[in-house]
Amino acid sequence: MYDMLGTEGGGFSAAQSAVIFEASGQDSVYYIFTMDEIEFTIGASPVIQASQPFGRGLSYFTVDMRLNSGLGAVVLANQPVYLPSAEGVCAVRHANKRDYWVIINQDSTGLGVYSVTPSGVALSNIYVGIAADVIKASPNGSKVFAGTTLLNFNNSTGMLSNPVSLSNASSSKSEFSPNSRFYII
Repeated sequence: MYDMLGTEGGGFSAAQSAVIFEASGQDSVYYIFTMDEIEFTIGASPVIQASQPFGRGLSYFTVDMRLNSGLGAVVLANQPVYLPSAEGVCAVRHANKRDYWVIINQDSTGLGVYSVTPSGVALSNIYVGIAADVIKASPNGSKVFAGTTLLNFNNSTGMLSNPVSLSNASSSKSEFSPNSRFYII
């Protein structure tokens, strides 16, 4: 992206380093949520390690595609949301078809669900006990798969529920069908 304002986004080896979606109520403005990698200290100088002892975690950038002759430019850079957090980040469209949910590995405690609305980014829910390198959502936003656990997701409230362990499955190697009816292991 043109002019990252001197900062960088997601981790180079994160399982899911970034998600992008349009900012609700703003024409041609996009959020880029970035996620750090678990081995964020590799190659980092002592100065960087001292200034970021827990890495960058989850951050976001705002991009306005009307700038730079339509190529876009960063207008808000590297806004920290949560750390320590690494590897998994997933976006789900809110039931209102305007806002979004961002689901992350909330350190070692479980999954964090953040609402993204015109008012900003805010923690909505933490689902304790599940963490995964990869987090996937069904196309219709009704299911989330993290690690080896399939959950129902209420894309109106941001609540995860009814966990089902699929011990032979892995979210990094599985996918939902386009109509959200099937999960392919």
